[in-house]
Amino acid sequence: MEVQVSQEPLIRGSAILDLFFRLRGLSLDKTVSHSYLTPRLPVVRKETLMKKLKFSGLLAVFTVLALGFVLTGCDNASGGTSGDGSGETISGRGGGKTSGGGGTKPNPAPGENWSVPTALISNSWVSGWGEEYKITATAFYSGWGGSATYEGTIVNHRADGSGAGYITILYTSNPGDTDAVGKYYVIRYENLTSSTAWIAGAGSGTDPEFTYPKAGGKATKQEAEDAYTKTNPDYGNYFSYGSICYKLGSGTKFTSNLLIGTWSETTYSDTFVITDETLTYKNNGYLMFFAQIVNVRVAGNTGYITFKYISNDVVPDSTYYNGDYCVLYWMNYVANTSADIGVASGNWSFGDSGEATRQDAEDTYVYDASDDYFEDAGLMTFNKS
Repeated sequence: MEVQVSQEPLIRGSAILDLFFRLRGLSLDKTVSHSYLTPRLPVVRKETLMKKLKFSGLLAVFTVLALGFVLTGCDNASGGTSGDGSGETISGRGGGKTSGGGGTKPNPAPGENWSVPTALISNSWVSGWGEEYKITATAFYSGWGGSATYEGTIVNHRADGSGAGYITILYTSNPGDTDAVGKYYVIRYENLTSSTAWIAGAGSGTDPEFTYPKAGGKATKQEAEDAYTKTNPDYGNYFSYGSICYKLGSGTKFTSNLLIGTWSETTYSDTFVITDETLTYKNNGYLMFFAQIVNVRVAGNTGYITFKYISNDVVPDSTYYNGDYCVLYWMNYVANTSADIGVASGNWSFGDSGEATRQDAEDTYVYDASDDYFEDAGLMTFNKS
């Protein structure tokens, strides 16, 4: 069967820098404009030869700059943070797999609020970048790539408006900066729902206490809260960079999903990471969208995955499709080997379309070999890693 393939790769001018920033411990999930990093190029798969040549030159310059960042000090994975694209060095955040935290919770001072919101407590918050947070009523764990980046005993929680607040911890472990152990540190969360939250640890690209490999921290709880929860005239906002996270277990687990695993193709450097609950799409290492799987339909070696966007950066500097529903389609599935995969698209890019409800998405995005939403961006052959 002929496989429809789009003509040009999805290209983002900031992708190469974003990848290096990720190595430095930053993420790009929070919805803010980061056009100050580098001009956003159109999210389309068709470009003229001249545009390609101009982009190649620009990419070369960015590559040199990015390599410079790495050579001068790559933010450690074990002390790293999440961010959203400034390229600043921020230590002390990340994600991983094992349980952590611990220690004896000290008695709260009068008037302090120890109660961590029930919606925030979870054995696993995950982001599209692979960060993982584990939060109990008394302990906080952050990890990345299977390793703990830091752990701490929760010594205070303070609400800061609806669905937002600060968690103060006493570092009990920080493999990237052992001198941080015994110091106090602050984490912020925003937009907390029963299944999603934006999470960030304090960090700064200009404060010398966060210069790689340092992970910050203050000698007392009061010092940490005074320093990190207020905008500093010299170092700015300590919570500018974070990740939109999903609480595992919030929805149905689709264990029968044939595409569970990591799927990649080399022509356009597209990658899908699919679990029994979430779907992540990256292009050239850059996170394009992160979604919750809400339905899976299988018919032989073909099928559909209906998903709800948690974060979507396909449309530059826009959250237009966040919370909307879309559909991934696959065909020609060969068990644990390959499949032709595409995401419904109205303008040449995976993730550039969405509907208000799951039913609308499933009624609208139906594969038709002649002409449909799955032909614009193309079905491409992906191999399972």
